[in-house]
Amino acid sequence: LEEIGNRAFADCSSLRELLICPSTVSVGVDMIASTSVAIKYNGSSTSWFNVANRDAMKALEPYTVYCSDGNVNYN
Repeated sequence: LEEIGNRAFADCSSLRELLICPSTVSVGVDMIASTSVAIKYNGSSTSWFNVANRDAMKALEPYTVYCSDGNVNYN
């Protein structure tokens, strides 16, 4: 999966965890809006910033993305 579109998993109340692989190159705005899912990214926190721009995660703040080398916190 290289791209995750806007609101791809929005309102998926049953979704608890989303594992994103390093081969993903972009995530859409509000991809997990209105969910309580944990995002785990199997790449570094530095490469996460290349995948998800600030606008993609803005509506989810506060939120944490769990990367292979540490967490990325949005406040």
